[in-house]
Amino acid sequence: MSLTRLLAPTLPLALLATALAALGSASAVTDDDGARTATDAPTIHTPYAVPMDSAVRLRSDRVSPRKRPWPVRQRVGVTVEDTDRRGVPAQQLRSARIVQDLPTGTVSASVTLRAAPTAATDSMVLIGLGKVSADGDYCQYPGEATVYWSAYGSNATGLLRDGAKMTLLPFPADVFAQNRFNCAFAETWQIEPEGSEQWQELLSGRGAWSLKTVYDTPTLKLRSPKSVKTVGSRWKTVKVKVRNKSPRVTAPKVKVTVKAGGVTATTVKLGKIKPGATKTAKVRLRTLPGAARKAKVVVRTLDVTKKRALRLR
Repeated sequence: MSLTRLLAPTLPLALLATALAALGSASAVTDDDGARTATDAPTIHTPYAVPMDSAVRLRSDRVSPRKRPWPVRQRVGVTVEDTDRRGVPAQQLRSARIVQDLPTGTVSASVTLRAAPTAATDSMVLIGLGKVSADGDYCQYPGEATVYWSAYGSNATGLLRDGAKMTLLPFPADVFAQNRFNCAFAETWQIEPEGSEQWQELLSGRGAWSLKTVYDTPTLKLRSPKSVKTVGSRWKTVKVKVRNKSPRVTAPKVKVTVKAGGVTATTVKLGKIKPGATKTAKVRLRTLPGAARKAKVVVRTLDVTKKRALRLR
């Protein structure tokens, strides 16, 4: 079936219900005894606007780009407030966590209802990402950025069901690779009888007013001796191999040193380490009388730090 597409940038809740009514027959089928059962897999939905009272607004990133130059890897929203509650507990949201992963271009979610659904208490679950309208009243997006599925059923491709808990596995779409969303939401809707032209009823909506930004940073792995024998104030060289295990992000301005009380050590600048690459630093150190015997090899790339224990004998 073709899903209803809304072209207006902002719509009242009544028109939202009209648009979503067409989804009823797509998200529920009838078994032999007439009870509703669920479709097997989640489905992407055409765009529509949802009032901000059931949306998750994205907190603006106030970190200076100079201090945090890393690309955004994920936008994560955890709902904390009820905005609507109708129907029975099995049709009401207890919590929802929505994750957009930009490198893979996917969205995933963990949704929990207040009770386990049955065929008689089924509902349609929606999660979505969008942008806040200019007037601040709606969460909207001019593309397919909403995924929906039936709450009742068994495990299916891309969706795990366990009583009241549902897990949407990473769901791919081109729009989920775009770093342009600033709101998200989760809702449940009444499923109307198949063939019905009645409007669907919003049963439950949850939102919060902040999302967490997860940055894609280098992943540093160190290889160095576990211990080093020092003799008086003589200089000793310690070899440190630094590998950047990140598949996507280059580690810039990498520096390596050794730190401990009573220890003097050089700082070696390795420069950039590309994804998957390894560089070796030769750090020279010497100890003063009474120096600590427990030291740390410290590797830093901007605000990302990795440490490894080093025993001084």
